[in-house]
Amino acid sequence: MNRPIQHSSQHNNFLGAIGLLVVAALGCAVVGSLFGFIVMGALIGILFTRAGWARIVTLVIVGYVGAVGLLVSLFARGDSSVVGFVAALIALAVFWLLLRPGMSQYFNSGAAPGPSRVVPVAPRPGALPHLQHNAASAATPQAAPAVNAGSTQEQWARLQQQLRAEQMKEEREAESAARETEAPYPWLEPSSLC
Repeated sequence: MNRPIQHSSQHNNFLGAIGLLVVAALGCAVVGSLFGFIVMGALIGILFTRAGWARIVTLVIVGYVGAVGLLVSLFARGDSSVVGFVAALIALAVFWLLLRPGMSQYFNSGAAPGPSRVVPVAPRPGALPHLQHNAASAATPQAAPAVNAGSTQEQWARLQQQLRAEQMKEEREAESAARETEAPYPWLEPSSLC
């Protein structure tokens, strides 16, 4: 994998966020919150995976803890007000460290998507009849046409030409069908015998 050097600023930000989460976990243990200690320990473990989703999950949970800590510090009295303010400050610092420039690449979330590929398939029978080929060529997928097969105007002209050819073919079929419905020997019809 393509990892940044060990002493980059992103690595220092990562270690700072981990350190703040360790301080928060120890603070939860001192206050007596086993749930908070477990959540902070899980966040530290998740963050060490250095996956893009781990950074997002950490930001969401730390943001929630920071909002609750800020509300507690504003509306509570006594010791819980100080604890809420400290929790909000730690959450703000973790937020700041994880949102620094280059951290998305550090967590591999900035990887470019793979190239898209077009897979040629055989046309369905009856669909777009002017594009149908003989059965032998329809069984094997054809090579994809070149990307630069001509300008849009040239493609439009070819499409109009194909459409005109299809219309002429339909007109000929309609004329031949009309001739077939006519009596083959008009002099033998009952109206002409009278």
